[in-house]
Amino acid sequence: MKKAGKSFKWLVLLIPVHILLLLYFLLAVYYNHKFSLGTWINGIYCTGKSVEEVNGLLIANTVLPDITVTDMEGKVEVISLEDIDCRIDYTVHLKEFIRKQNPFLWGLRLLTPETAQVRPMIFCDRDVLIEKIDGLSVVRKGRTAGAPKAEIMKTEQGFILEENLSGIPDAEKITQLLLEEIEEGQEEIILSKDCYEERPITAEMAEVFSLWEKVEALQNCGIIYDMGDVQVPVDSAVVGEWIAADEDGSVIVDEEGNPVLKENCFKTFIDSLAEEFDTYNVPREFQSTRGDAIRIEKGTYGNRLDRKAETAYLEKAFFEKKKEIHVPVYDKEALYRGKDDIGDTYIEVDMTEQVMYYYADGELEVETPVVTGNLKTGHGTPARICSVYLKQTDRILRGPGYASPVKFWMPVYGNIGIHDASWRSQFGGGIYKTNGSHGCINTPYDAMKTIFDEVEVGTPVIMFY
Repeated sequence: MKKAGKSFKWLVLLIPVHILLLLYFLLAVYYNHKFSLGTWINGIYCTGKSVEEVNGLLIANTVLPDITVTDMEGKVEVISLEDIDCRIDYTVHLKEFIRKQNPFLWGLRLLTPETAQVRPMIFCDRDVLIEKIDGLSVVRKGRTAGAPKAEIMKTEQGFILEENLSGIPDAEKITQLLLEEIEEGQEEIILSKDCYEERPITAEMAEVFSLWEKVEALQNCGIIYDMGDVQVPVDSAVVGEWIAADEDGSVIVDEEGNPVLKENCFKTFIDSLAEEFDTYNVPREFQSTRGDAIRIEKGTYGNRLDRKAETAYLEKAFFEKKKEIHVPVYDKEALYRGKDDIGDTYIEVDMTEQVMYYYADGELEVETPVVTGNLKTGHGTPARICSVYLKQTDRILRGPGYASPVKFWMPVYGNIGIHDASWRSQFGGGIYKTNGSHGCINTPYDAMKTIFDEVEVGTPVIMFY
């Protein structure tokens, strides 16, 4: 009886285990054609759902993607599937996914859910899709490449090599690849070198490539002219103008097959620099304090390139393949270089208003009435752009019939200068018309002292009516 009792106890204990095993087995059978417990696909909970059900849910939550195509040069183009009659379907990839799930291991996913990202198959109207692919620039380049060629062409940016021998897109391969990749659901397609063709080089083309190496070496000049406020590179556009070419733009070569440079090409370039940047004794405009733009025809202030020295430098540096930023040599040099060589520190003498201004770093430091040259006697102060070329104290200014002691003397143009005038009790107004100076700018003592103490030799002086 005891033995029978123990057997009954074990039987009672085993019944729940068998029931649990039976339930586990029944769920495994249930999941045999459905997605297992804890399955998430593309963010959708798929447990207990069939392939057809999940496919419908995924389709409903999918927006047709834009396809990006990247060529070997890194250029990205886009094909929008929204513009094409397409349909999507996840069935193939979902069946593959569910086939890999073991329904009898559903219990393991109680602790570790299974997540996955599945791409759809995309089915488009092929004719429309091919039309879209044909619109890509990389495909058009392949279809319009034409017969193999290699030639050197003259452009505004210098000579260039035009060739269609390497890196030519194979339009047919690219089209086929894109059709396959898009239908497989790929959204980002990068074209490999297999999508490009290399064409054979003929003997004639080899000669062109050889000449191009020489032309390119000439155009690859590393000299940069520092003109003060701008830099002027001697680049391919410049050197391209130096290389001699015949009427059809073909490079002229010497007996050894080297490109020929035009006669006086270095001098011509320096002359053009001088014409653009020389300011010495060149007419220029100046924005006056009184508000109008003044045109001054002449002057002794400004920059002027030493054309001979610069031509010699450029020719030597060019053939020595120098790579440098070069500050040119001047035979006349202003306080500043560049087209705006007046800068923010200068003396302005408005002879119509009989007022002198001194600006330092753009700030007005002194404004004072003055008396300029006597118009009645023909000693009117000339309109010029010049500069302070000397500073002296305790001078006696001498001329026909006069000897005038001054405390501060700053000559700016020949014997014409700016100085104090202790003999005058009044300044400004119309005094200069009948009782002006012999050409100098007479200035009140206090203003003259301030200007004299602050102004440096070389400071520009703009005198105008």
